[in-house]
Parts: sequence; C-alpha cells; structure tokens
Amino acid sequence: MLISYRGVIDGGRVRLREAVTLPEGTEVIVTVLSTEVDLGEPTDEELAHLAMTGGAFDWLKDEPELYTDADLAERFPWAC
Repeated sequence: MLISYRGVIDGGRVRLREAVTLPEGTEVIVTVLSTEVDLGEPTDEELAHLAMTGGAFDWLKDEPELYTDADLAERFPWAC
C-alpha cells in the first residue's frame, strides 16, 4: 500500500504537515519534490528523450523496413 503525506525539510529533518499514526518500525520512502525544478510543460528535447528511451516504440526494431528513399515522391530540403 502506498500512502502520501506532505511535509517540509526543517533543520535537516522531515517535518510532516499533519500527524501520522503508523506502527513502529514501518518502512518509509521519502521522495523529494525540488522547488528548483520547473514542472511546467516538457521541452521538445525532454519529449524526444522520452520517446527514444521510454520503450513505447521498441516493437519497431523487429519490423521490416518497407520504404526507401526511392519511394519518395518529393524530398524536402529540411529532411536532408
């Protein structure tokens, strides 16, 4: 089970914003949300990196190449 609690770092310790009652010895994982990170829209570079490394297109490596440059009806200068 995963439960999230909000808190802040105070003097090198995590101070939770609400009282939490958990059994003694409960293992926890602390995830830090840096305020220095811009969580706005991803950049083009971030999206390209995600597409290349995310694994969503891994199935294409086993697909045969169906087209070549000879199949082009027109070559655009930006594609060279």
